[in-house]
Amino acid sequence: MRPIDPALQTAAWALIHFLWQGCLIWLATILALQMARSSSPQLRYLISCAGLALCLLLPLGTYVHLRPRVLRQAGELAFQMSEPEKSSKAEGPLSLGIERAVELPQRASFLVEDNLPLLFRGWLFGCLLLALRFGGGWLYLLRVRRVATEASRELQERFDHTAKRLGFSSSIRLVLSSQINTPMVVGWLWPTLLVPVGLLANMDPVGLEALLVHELAHIRRHDYLVNVVQCVVEILLFYHPAVWWISRRVRTERELCCDDAAVEWCQDPLLYAETLTRLHELRSETLSPALAAGGGDLMFRIKRLLIPTLKPSSIPVRLNLLAMACSLLLVLGVGMSLNAMQPRSVEQGKWFLAGSDRKGYAISVDAKTIHDGKPSQMLSCAMKDPAGFGTIMQEVVPSDYLGKRVRMSAWVKTANVTGWAGLWMRVDGAEKATLAFDNMGQRPIKGTTDWTRFEVVLDVAENAKNLAFGLLLDGPGQAWLSDLQFEIVEANVAVTNTAGGPSSSLPPGMNAEQWSLSGSHPGDYQISLDPTTLRDGKPAHLLASKIDGAKGFGTLSQMFKGKAYLGKRVRLSAWVKSENVEGWAGVWLRVDGPDGKSTAFDNMHDRLIKGSLDWNRYQVVLDMAPDSTALALGILLAGNGKVWMEEPLLEVVDASVPVTDMKLAPRN
Repeated sequence: MRPIDPALQTAAWALIHFLWQGCLIWLATILALQMARSSSPQLRYLISCAGLALCLLLPLGTYVHLRPRVLRQAGELAFQMSEPEKSSKAEGPLSLGIERAVELPQRASFLVEDNLPLLFRGWLFGCLLLALRFGGGWLYLLRVRRVATEASRELQERFDHTAKRLGFSSSIRLVLSSQINTPMVVGWLWPTLLVPVGLLANMDPVGLEALLVHELAHIRRHDYLVNVVQCVVEILLFYHPAVWWISRRVRTERELCCDDAAVEWCQDPLLYAETLTRLHELRSETLSPALAAGGGDLMFRIKRLLIPTLKPSSIPVRLNLLAMACSLLLVLGVGMSLNAMQPRSVEQGKWFLAGSDRKGYAISVDAKTIHDGKPSQMLSCAMKDPAGFGTIMQEVVPSDYLGKRVRMSAWVKTANVTGWAGLWMRVDGAEKATLAFDNMGQRPIKGTTDWTRFEVVLDVAENAKNLAFGLLLDGPGQAWLSDLQFEIVEANVAVTNTAGGPSSSLPPGMNAEQWSLSGSHPGDYQISLDPTTLRDGKPAHLLASKIDGAKGFGTLSQMFKGKAYLGKRVRLSAWVKSENVEGWAGVWLRVDGPDGKSTAFDNMHDRLIKGSLDWNRYQVVLDMAPDSTALALGILLAGNGKVWMEEPLLEVVDASVPVTDMKLAPRN
């Protein structure tokens, strides 16, 4: 079955979560009503309305909460560059974390996930049927109002007089109809009161006036509008019995409030009770969503008028089956939700191949190499001497992990790895700037190893936009991956924020000790290796103004041929810290052509580093033409201040990473 749109998928899961959320609302409403049994009907009405409002608002809040998770799944597909071989079914969807729960909720979760489109279509069909019923009743009432006859002048004037005594400033239209058997209000802004013709001849004038006061109370309370909202909630959440129970309670308490207004008017409860009894003999069920005097539990209303001490029961006898059903839904829902706190597995079918030499590697699902009874993902080198590394990877939106420390762990097995392999995770900010990165470069996996659990731990910044992760292989050999999981850890778990490879993170031809000072006014600036400012325990390179009022700019730079990057897209990233930068600073990268002129250049002039900032990872991305002769890079400072740079990394990226020198970006 094909997956549905992410927005509809989010809505479907919000509706499913309401199964247990509605049970909690139902229980809370019952408890509140039980405590308010001796209070006025108005208080119980407000409690019931609050419960019904929660039934509408909670699924909306759940939709907002789940939306980033579902978009994360959709985002993974958007980053796919090659479709891997289909794997066996994942243990559970990443978006909901349904894993390692009790067996019944787990099976229910998988069943729901497999049939989500079908369930959503069933919900739409149910909503359509109820909406047609609601619309049919509404159209029927409009037709009844259109063919109804105007009340006599004497009756209208009497009705207007009553309305004015109740505080109405404008006249309310009173019409007579032979197609209805009970008084009812139609409309909100310009309400019309429909009265059955038979009532005029069969009702005591005082009793009839009390019924009209009942309907005027509905108008004064804006109950018609509230009832329309009720009908909308009943249509959208028709599948939950708690919604119907709470909605029915709203109607009951509403009628009691209007009954009290009618009794207060006529000052004769017995007469009004007799009037309701006669109305019960004449009325019939209507198709409309209108507010009628015969609404709610009519027999209880009559008994309440005769026995003022009678209080409504919040838990009728027929509620036993509803209680049992809601309890079951509550257990299943809580089991599914608590399960989301467990470490989250990644969907096996979302992996794709990337890397600096993607053509030199292959990925597949290896059914013969089993771990914990499941096939594993395999990454293998497809040639004797690859030009770079390959990686099996995924990318997601890290909405669940913003501002938290995250540990990614997985089981890894290797065979004949002559270069190195390692798990990796990268946290990206705006414009793909790297905020944190670890590829196990300082603790590489080599040779042939059995299944071993490895991990990387990074801090995900509040402004993180993307989380990339996977398993890389640099050079000949094979590596297998199984059961990759994410979990949030405490601050006492150390981060593993290191990058590079077994030998060096610097590209061929680049030397960590051979930085030079240049720029338009190099005499106003100085460079050094600062042992007092450390990054991951290593001293950082410092570029600082030497005099007050430094002119032009100075730069800490290197230049080399960069043959390994010819014809490729290159990303330079580095950790940078600044202090009192009055002008601006920026990481820069320049590509020189055969004539010595620049063919691509970016110095972050459109995204300046200014003031005092803690360590952040910045990047520039450029295309290096096949006939390029040199690469120059470094960090520059214009004006007074200090900047430190550490761990510069130059790497090849694919076409999905946009260049930052937009004026030289290729145009389609």
